[in-house]
Amino acid sequence: MSVFANTEVSRRGFVSAAGAAGVLAACGYAGKSVFAAESSKADAGAAASYADSADVVVCGAGGAGLNAAYRALELGASVIVLEKSDFTGGTLQYSEGAFQAAGTDDEFALDDGTNPATPNDSVDLMCQNWLAMADGDCDEELIRTIVAKSPEALDWIKKSFGLGVSRTAGNRPVPFVPAETVADRIHYLVDPDDVESTDGHGGKPWMDNAAKAVKDAGGKIVFGAEVVEFVTDGSGRVCGVRTLDGTTYEAKKGVICCTGGIDHNEVMAKHVNPYHYWQMKHGSINSVAANTGEGILAGMALGAQCAFHGTDNNPAYFWIGTNKHMMNLIAVGPRGYRFAREDTTYGFWSRCLYYQIRQEGGVDGTVWIIFGDDLFDDDTSLQDEDQIKQWQDDGTLVTGKDVAELAEKTGLPEQALQQTMDEWAEACKTGVDLRFGRDSAMDGIEAPYWAMKLIMGSTGAFGGMVINKNCEVVDYAGDPIPGLYAAGNCSAGWLGDFYYGSGTCLMACASLGMIAAESIMNGAASADDVSDARGRSDGEAAASSAADSASAADVSSVADGTYQGEAKGMESTIKVTVTVKGGKIVDMTAEGQETEGIGSKALDELPGEIVAAGTTEGVDGVAGASVTSKAIFDAVAAALKA
Repeated sequence: MSVFANTEVSRRGFVSAAGAAGVLAACGYAGKSVFAAESSKADAGAAASYADSADVVVCGAGGAGLNAAYRALELGASVIVLEKSDFTGGTLQYSEGAFQAAGTDDEFALDDGTNPATPNDSVDLMCQNWLAMADGDCDEELIRTIVAKSPEALDWIKKSFGLGVSRTAGNRPVPFVPAETVADRIHYLVDPDDVESTDGHGGKPWMDNAAKAVKDAGGKIVFGAEVVEFVTDGSGRVCGVRTLDGTTYEAKKGVICCTGGIDHNEVMAKHVNPYHYWQMKHGSINSVAANTGEGILAGMALGAQCAFHGTDNNPAYFWIGTNKHMMNLIAVGPRGYRFAREDTTYGFWSRCLYYQIRQEGGVDGTVWIIFGDDLFDDDTSLQDEDQIKQWQDDGTLVTGKDVAELAEKTGLPEQALQQTMDEWAEACKTGVDLRFGRDSAMDGIEAPYWAMKLIMGSTGAFGGMVINKNCEVVDYAGDPIPGLYAAGNCSAGWLGDFYYGSGTCLMACASLGMIAAESIMNGAASADDVSDARGRSDGEAAASSAADSASAADVSSVADGTYQGEAKGMESTIKVTVTVKGGKIVDMTAEGQETEGIGSKALDELPGEIVAAGTTEGVDGVAGASVTSKAIFDAVAAALKA
C-alpha cells in the first residue's frame, strides 16, 4: 500500500456519482459536477452567455500555458488565456531555468567549453533513465513521447523567446537506475544579452518573453479569471470554460488546462497526496499561491481519471549536493542511522527521507545532517553569521565536541549514532560504503561535530488529470474526454513518485504545451491513444489495458504443436514460440530487445504467467511495460492463428 496515492481510488473513478458533490465541495470545487456518463445532459445553451470566444482557451498563464498558447497561435488559432492571479509565468517565473533534453545538436555557444553535454547521449538513453526512475508509476508511451519531443522543444523555446544555454549539468545516480543512462542533459537557459544576471534565473526571461510573444501574436490574457468549470455541449464535448465570477468563455476547438497542481490545497492534499500534505504541515511550499488545483477539480467533475504521487522535495536550508558537487556530510534518521546514499539525486533522497521519518519518527520525526567544520567553507548558506546565530538559538543547528554531546543535543540515540559515525569513518578510510554504495565526498567528518535539523521545501505537488500521448485528458474507462487537454503540473501519467531531477517540469511544460496545442489543432482524439496510469492507487491499470486491447488468442481449438508469431514492441520486434497441448499453452518463450528493466520485465515475466494460465485470457500485462506486454499478447495471437 502506497503513501503516495489515495489507496481508495477504484477502477470506476476517484469520486462516484453518489459522493461527488460532497468530495468536490470539500476540496474547494465551486462549479457543477457533470460526469462523463452524464455529460450529454450538460447545458447546451451556455453559448448564449459567452463573454468571449476563441478557437482555443488555455487555463493558466504559467510555463505550460504560455507555451501552449503561443504554439496554438503559431498554428493559426485564436487564443484566450485565463489566469487566476495578476501576473504571468507562475512558479516558473522564479525558476533557475533548468531544462532537460537529450540528443540535441546545440553547440552551447555560450558555454566556455568546460561544461558540455555528454557525448553520444540520446533520446533513448534519456527515456531509459526516466522510465527507470519512474519505477513503474508512469505511462511508458507518454514518457517516450515527451522525451522525444524535448530536443525540438528546447530549440523551439530558444528561437521563439530569444533564449540561450549557458551551461549543462547532470543528475546524480539512483541505486536502481542503470548508470549508463545518467548524462549531462540539464541545460540552463539564460538571456543571451544578459548572461551574468540571468544564469541561474532563466525562468524569468523565458516567461517574460513568452507572455510578450503571446500578446504580440494576438493572444488575449485575462487576469483574475479563476477556472471553476469546463462547459460541455449536448454531445459531452468540452466547448468552454466558466470562471468564479460567472463569466463563460467559448472554446471552439477545445480547452487546454495548465492550472498547476494542488500545491496549496491542504484539504485536497489530505485526500489524495499524503506525502505532499506532510510537506505542507512540516516544511515550506515554494510555488505561487494560485496553485490550488481548480483545473484538476473541474476535470474531476467531468470524470477525469486522476493520479497523485508525491512532491518536488529538497532541503530548504542548503543543498546536500548539487548536480556536480556533493557536500562532505551524512544524513541520519530519528533512530540515528543513515537511511540512503546522500549523493543520489535529491528527488530519490527526499522520497527515502519521507518514508524513513514516517517509519521511525512518525509524522513529527526529524532528520539531521551531520558534518564538520570544513562545511562552513564549502556551503555559502553556512557563511551568514546572523543566520547561524538564529539557527543555534532556535535549536536548528547544534554542535558537540564528541558524539555523546551531539547525541544529547539532537536527541538521537547515542549508541546508534556512535555506530553510524564509526561505520562512516571506516567507509571513508576504505573508500567503500557497504551500506548504500555512496562513492563521492568521502573525506571523513572530524570533531567537533555539527548537526542541522533538516527542513524540507517543495516547489509543488505531483499529479492531476491523466493524459495520453496527445495530451487529451482521459476518463476512468480509458476514453479521452472530447475537447479537454492538459499540460504541465496539473497533468499526470508522466511522473512517478519522485522527481527525475532539475529541469524535469520545465521540459514537460514546453513539450506538453507544444503537444497539446498541436493535438488540438489537428483534432487528435482517438480511443486507441489511451493512457491509463493512475499511479500506485491502481498500479496494474495500464498493464490490464494492454491485455484488453491486444489481439484475441483463442487456444481451445488449436491443434497440438509448436507455433511461432511476432509483433512490434517498443524497441524491437517481439518473437514468440508457443507450444499447445490439449487446448492449452504448455510452453512458451518470448524474445526481443526491449529497454532493460522496463520492457524486458514483460519478456521475462509474461511467458510464465501465460503458461500457468494455459491461455492469454485473464492474464494482465506487466505494469510499466504496457507496450511490450501488448506486443507479446499480439504475437501469441499471431502464432496461434498460423
